[in-house]
Amino acid sequence: MPDDDFYTRFVTVRATPPPLTSGTTLHWDGMSALSQRGACTPGVAPMAPTAVPTREHGRLPSSPGRAIDWLTEAARLTFYLDQGLRLPVVHAVIPGATGTLLWVYGQREEPGLPPPVHPALLVQSASASLHVPYTALVLHVPRHDPLLHHMALVLQAAVAAEDVAGGLYADVLANALAVHLLRRAALVRPLEPPWHSGLTPSKLHDTTAYIRAHLECTLSLAELAAVARMSPAHFARLFKGATGQTPHQYVTTCRMARAKHLLTETRLPLHEIGAQVGYADQSHFTALFRQSVATTPKLYRAATSRA
Repeated sequence: MPDDDFYTRFVTVRATPPPLTSGTTLHWDGMSALSQRGACTPGVAPMAPTAVPTREHGRLPSSPGRAIDWLTEAARLTFYLDQGLRLPVVHAVIPGATGTLLWVYGQREEPGLPPPVHPALLVQSASASLHVPYTALVLHVPRHDPLLHHMALVLQAAVAAEDVAGGLYADVLANALAVHLLRRAALVRPLEPPWHSGLTPSKLHDTTAYIRAHLECTLSLAELAAVARMSPAHFARLFKGATGQTPHQYVTTCRMARAKHLLTETRLPLHEIGAQVGYADQSHFTALFRQSVATTPKLYRAATSRA
């Protein structure tokens, strides 16, 4: 089978609906700040987030197949970035992230034709899932950019993988690509203006998403204020005004909600659940859980467990 047609069939069979997005599409040239207007490096053609491969799916090429140009295929790759990761990396706090390579349906170009398919990398924190919103990120990087070459290698490895070892290699490359993207993104300036006048809805969302993605960590007021880009005192006052809770109370509420979920849905030992929600000391975790839920973790699991 010609390489050209093999790739078409490969991506079509694996196509899935795109992950939930916030409706925001950001464009990036790999150097300057993220842009919502899609400005790109001179000489690089703009690409829509649902870029359409040049092939017609399901049809054999009328001429002999040509070798796949992996850089061209990589240039169509869209990143779906967990919004909880966006602002933390701007502050050079690179959280643990995974990269899952997938192919998603685009918009139909004409009625009656199958929807186009394009490759995408889902970049998410270890605790994120498809139930959280993502930002579509379209790259406009020059052909010689190392990031583009890394993307091409990931795509090529994923398509070529025919056994477990090959699949694991492709997964490792995809994870490395996700981390590489985040490290590059940490060098650019944030989207929002630098003034610290208030806790805007986007700042509140990014801060709460950061909290949920780092419940196992020690979350200080200074760290959360840095995510919102304002002073700790100013942040604490505005956060309580927006949520009705202090940052500390909100973090505790999120930790208890996560703990209840793990107690109900998993068989993890209690000390592991405590560690996953930020309490290495099991007695401290039990005391706070009793104070919040009016019962112990053990009794709560006995009453609610579905695992």
